[in-house]
Amino acid sequence: MALPKKIWKVSRFNRGIGNLNAEGMFWWSQGLDFESSPPFMRVAAKMIKEADSASVPTLADVYWGTIFDNTNYVNNMLDGKIFRYNYPSWTEVHDNVNAWGGLGLFGDSQIDNYVEKGYLYYASNSYAGRYDANIATWNDSWQSFAVSNSSELCPITKFLKFVCFGNQRYVAVWDQGASSWNATRITLPLGYKIRWFQPLTDYLVISAHHNAFGSALFFWDGYSGTYNRVIQLPQVKSLASAVDKNVMYVITGDGWINMFDGSGLVKLVRFPDIELDANYASLLNINPDAVKVFQGIILIGKSASGFDMSKRFFPGGIWVFNPMTKALYFKHTMSHNGITNNSGYGVTSIGSILVDSGGNIFRAAWYKGGGTGPYVIDASMDQGSARPYNWGAFWVSPLLDDEPYRRKRFIQSILNFWKPLVNSSLARIVVRYNTTEKYQKSTFFATAGGSNYFDVSFVQTAWEIGDEVSVLSGGGAGQIRNITAIDTVNKRITVDEGLFNGESYDNNSYIMLSSFKKIATLKGSDYPSVTNKLLRFNARSKKIQFKIEVWSPSGFTGEWEMGISDISTVYIPDRIIK
Repeated sequence: MALPKKIWKVSRFNRGIGNLNAEGMFWWSQGLDFESSPPFMRVAAKMIKEADSASVPTLADVYWGTIFDNTNYVNNMLDGKIFRYNYPSWTEVHDNVNAWGGLGLFGDSQIDNYVEKGYLYYASNSYAGRYDANIATWNDSWQSFAVSNSSELCPITKFLKFVCFGNQRYVAVWDQGASSWNATRITLPLGYKIRWFQPLTDYLVISAHHNAFGSALFFWDGYSGTYNRVIQLPQVKSLASAVDKNVMYVITGDGWINMFDGSGLVKLVRFPDIELDANYASLLNINPDAVKVFQGIILIGKSASGFDMSKRFFPGGIWVFNPMTKALYFKHTMSHNGITNNSGYGVTSIGSILVDSGGNIFRAAWYKGGGTGPYVIDASMDQGSARPYNWGAFWVSPLLDDEPYRRKRFIQSILNFWKPLVNSSLARIVVRYNTTEKYQKSTFFATAGGSNYFDVSFVQTAWEIGDEVSVLSGGGAGQIRNITAIDTVNKRITVDEGLFNGESYDNNSYIMLSSFKKIATLKGSDYPSVTNKLLRFNARSKKIQFKIEVWSPSGFTGEWEMGISDISTVYIPDRIIK
């Protein structure tokens, strides 16, 4: 008598990346939104290039951004040029006369009857600068710092009546009540360099790093002659922080997201696989101004740490931490869809994330490492009349490992969709599976290619017809296909469908090959208004992993309505235990 069928069901997708086959956890995700309609998964808004250094030639390495006069401002790290967003474009509005003039930026907006009467503060090596909106005047040498910033970060924030500047180990303070400047209002111990500020209820939290001792958090009440309290973080760097609902979260260089509980830091969740690399301190690059609260979640702009997916913390783009669920996951690729640190096609750094004054859009200033228009500002949604369709959004399940000692026969998958399928060939659900217990077979550069094929320098014997190819950067970045032919003589790989958007594989296409085999492609044009689908397949293994790719059509009809409410997998345990 055959053993009874069993069902593995996932009906929650809101616990983030993890290694366990636990409710709500998953192995990886990209381009998906788990917050708008929890606990379901749906396609996320795509990052759209708003400006770059080709369209705005003076735009360069942005490390700070701010909201002032109801719009976004950013400044260049090297030359201090300041840019303003005037819909629909960015324009340079000021050129700081002091070299190394973009070390900090802060808008103290004071809108009165729709008129800006506040001040925009900025910093160079030796001076604090200020723009006075009342008289529309820039003063690049407004106040002098105690020491040169030596091109180090100079965070600026407002705490109580004080505008505070981080000048190496000094906190310089402009007292707005007394209209007085004190360049050494707070002095930290020798060797510490201030990295970020965070106002937190009755204290200003000052994060500073010492190359020998690690970071420390200094707490100042705004009235005492020096800091009131210190929390040491031995041998670890405090990278950035955010405050949500009066709770401070701190990201440290060992990959942990920590919560300050009033007495110290409590570890909550860690970037995946970072514990596998002893060089994590040099690989995790998060700028202080690239961590922001947005609609109840914390956005983390992370630079790429490597070329492949052998470690899941490598990809560069916009990660998300949800303070309510403690979920951490990768959400947004940048506008070029690359996630590696491949020069000219990767994500070399993300300098700043800016949340729009209305709280509905965020922007990211980043650097792709070279090429045409290497400095870029992306927006989280297109404000034009037509938005591009989205591909490359996908979810990867944990390993289904019930009874891991027993071989199983997997026979069916049942998908219930979040919304009925939109009648479009670009509204798609693609289902794949992998039984190898290994996510990545190999990564490599193509040498040339076209829309539906690419050439390689060497064909590996492990490659198989049906294997999946994902472009991690370069030509075709973000698009996923499956192999239909392998020509070992001409070293040519043919895939099942040409690349969209007029793209082709080329010698900058960095490709990941994996063992995910396609079960089905469900197109909205073939299944209009369908709300669920049963898929039959046959695979034998002890464990299985599923990959669900979600495409979104262009235009305003149904573009963000693609998603999954639950997935069920039917299997039959074998009597044979192997």
